[in-house]
Amino acid sequence: MVQLKHFHVVECKVVEEIVLMENLGEEEITPKVLFPRLECLKLNDLPMLKRFCIGSNINFPSLTVLHIEKCPILKSFIASSGIMVRQEIKEMDIDDHTAMHPLFNEEVAFPSLGVLEISYMDNLQIIWPNDFAVDSFCKLEIMKVEFCEKLISIFQSNILTRFQSLETLTLTNCGLLQEVFELQGLDFKETHAVTTIQLKVLLLINLPKMKHVWNKDPQGFFSFQHLEVINAVGCHNLKSLFPASMAKSLMQLENLGIFDCGLEEIVAGEEGEKAIARFRFPQVTVLLLIDLPGLKWFYPGVHTSEWPMLREMCMFGCEKVETLASGLSSFQETLQEGQLNISIQQPFFLVEEAVFPNLETLRLMNNQSIKEIWHGKLLGECFCKLKVLEVIICSNKSFSLSSFLQKLDSLEKLVLINSFLEEIFTYEEILQLGKHARILTQLKELKLSQLPMLTHLWKEDIEPSSIFQNLETLELSQCGKLKALVPSAVSFQNLTNMEVSECHGLIYLVTSTAAKSLVQLKKLSVSGCKRIIEIVASEGGEVNDVINFCKLAYLKLENLPNLTNFCSGSYSFEFPSLEEVIVEQCPEMKIFSHGVKSTPKLQRVKTTDEDEWHGKLDLNTTVHLVWEYTMTMPFVQSNVYIMYFTHFQYKYFLASTKS
Repeated sequence: MVQLKHFHVVECKVVEEIVLMENLGEEEITPKVLFPRLECLKLNDLPMLKRFCIGSNINFPSLTVLHIEKCPILKSFIASSGIMVRQEIKEMDIDDHTAMHPLFNEEVAFPSLGVLEISYMDNLQIIWPNDFAVDSFCKLEIMKVEFCEKLISIFQSNILTRFQSLETLTLTNCGLLQEVFELQGLDFKETHAVTTIQLKVLLLINLPKMKHVWNKDPQGFFSFQHLEVINAVGCHNLKSLFPASMAKSLMQLENLGIFDCGLEEIVAGEEGEKAIARFRFPQVTVLLLIDLPGLKWFYPGVHTSEWPMLREMCMFGCEKVETLASGLSSFQETLQEGQLNISIQQPFFLVEEAVFPNLETLRLMNNQSIKEIWHGKLLGECFCKLKVLEVIICSNKSFSLSSFLQKLDSLEKLVLINSFLEEIFTYEEILQLGKHARILTQLKELKLSQLPMLTHLWKEDIEPSSIFQNLETLELSQCGKLKALVPSAVSFQNLTNMEVSECHGLIYLVTSTAAKSLVQLKKLSVSGCKRIIEIVASEGGEVNDVINFCKLAYLKLENLPNLTNFCSGSYSFEFPSLEEVIVEQCPEMKIFSHGVKSTPKLQRVKTTDEDEWHGKLDLNTTVHLVWEYTMTMPFVQSNVYIMYFTHFQYKYFLASTKS
């Protein structure tokens, strides 16, 4: 066993002890080395295991990985022998049900241990003793504790100095855990050298009773300045994350994510603090605040915060946040105007200068109480690089994005979902900007969904905007009052993908003039629009007027009960790149269009999920055969819009057209 490097004991239902030690009655003075070359030890699913062994002064000199899982009655890894005999230890096992035993004690040393994983230890209450063997746990870098329902604490202040090498700490599903770092016993009056903990990643998941990560400000005793990633999930009793002094020292923090927690503030207020608190997070790139119904502000006192490297920010389900950001001077002016603190909701961020100069993605979801995104004069500077804006479930009717959008010169993607917005832009403000106003000139992707009050994307009598010139993707769904997409004068010269669904106010999709600008369109999908009669509306064009969808490869028309054809006018259409057409549940569509000239690449016309037409039929013939067969089938009622073709029936129709 001297050469053993990996030792795994798994699913042994009756094992009570791993190693049976000899000479129990003798006190060990010199360290006893077990498995001198052992590097990895795993104990898994051992329901009767009480201990690894009995002994004293035992050393595992080479052990780097220790994994203990599903050992529910394991009390101490090494049971101290002293002068007791084995029978006395057995009696202690039987009688001692209530005493709290640390999993590790001073009788065992792990001088090389780098990874410790403990999970499904149903009766574990304490991990560490008040004292350690010399050099034990000094090299521990990764620690994971999961599903230890009775565990009440992780680190006490008197042992924390031993864990200076710890870099990753993961705590998951420990139902009674109330704090991670128990510092209440520290005497802050004593002068003391600051101990730097190397912790970089802290993951706290499903800890419903946890009240504090640090139950006292570690300032003056411990520094956690190397933290890079902090994620807290399902910590419903947690009211704040950081003590104020600690938040000011997080110079390496890169990722902060808080999900489904009871937080009221990110940084706890300092007692007696009257000066303006200043927070700077120079390395944070991602800030995710999701499902935090009690969150009110970043810090309860007057403060400023700077986020120079922040690239992605998401706020989801933070109903008590009314204003995302405001300039500090603007907020102070509001207070000086006689409005009491009690009657005013502090913005989540208070800033003095351009604090989001690199922010590229901003997602605001389920923030039903947000009245405005920004209050102040620094808007253009603070969001100068914003590329993606998603606003979801903002049902407050007074909510307005117009002034905010006008400042976003770099915006490439705009998503608005589930709002009572009647218009995206306040056109009175646009008119004041003059004829040459340039709004969202870089926008490439526009997605609008569940906007039941929206009547138009752009007003007919307002001069066409550059907003649509670079648009590549347009997706609209459940916008019931939308009568027309855009005026005829609007050009979609760079649009490649258009998807429209459940917009029941539409009679047609685009005018013939707008259709001529769709020279880059590759995919077109229209579905579930009950009133739509045609896709391209005629504007009186002549027979020789040609509309060329030169790059359209995919066309889908589905569940359009009133659609009669692609276009009722006399235009000629060319589809040189069209490869796939899907026509489903369009019972009034007798032919595709009167003026289809060519579809040289068309390989497939689909009418249901099962039917694929691979023949060389043209679009008009195919669509008409589908309509004719549907109308003649005795079991198809007028209110059922289903087209069904078996393989045999398809062959029959194909043969009849050739004859």
